[in-house]
This record gives sequence, C-alpha cells and structure tokens, in this order.
Amino acid sequence: MYTYQTIEGIPDASTLDLLLETYTALFEDAKLDFFVDRIHSKDDLIINICYQHTTLIGFKIGYRYDENTFYSWIGGVLATRNCSKIDGTSA
Repeated sequence: MYTYQTIEGIPDASTLDLLLETYTALFEDAKLDFFVDRIHSKDDLIINICYQHTTLIGFKIGYRYDENTFYSWIGGVLATRNCSKIDGTSA
C-alpha cells in the first residue's frame, strides 16, 4: 500500500532525517550539507513524498526559482520499490 504526502515549506526534523536517508541511498555523490542548506534557503518549497506502508521510498522536491519559474530540483524512488504515481503517472 502506498501513501503520498505533500509538504509546503521546510519539513519537520523527523521527515528531514528520512529524506536524508533516502537521498544518500539514491545518490552516490550525495552532499548532505548542500541538500539541507538548499531546503532551508529556497522560497515556496514543495516536497512530494511516497511511502510504502510506513517506509519513505521516494520523493520529489522543487521550489520557486523566480516569479515565472518553478524549478523541479531533485527526486527519486528507491530501486527496489515501485511508486510510479510519484512522477505523475498512474500506478
């Protein structure tokens, strides 16, 4: 069973920890300080999260780049999972 959550703004500490765990699992060259700094410094941050049962398995993060542009920054789904709806497609 999949559940989805949208967060507008900076996530709470426990959710940020889960995002960091997933980020480091997805990206070999993960830069934790950069990731956290960007989350805390961008306006109109939106985070879409996918959980399988209670496990965070995917996310997509974007923010307002300028008054006319929303920048889709980073995201992914753990390879051992299937959460196609996170990218807007049907499951």
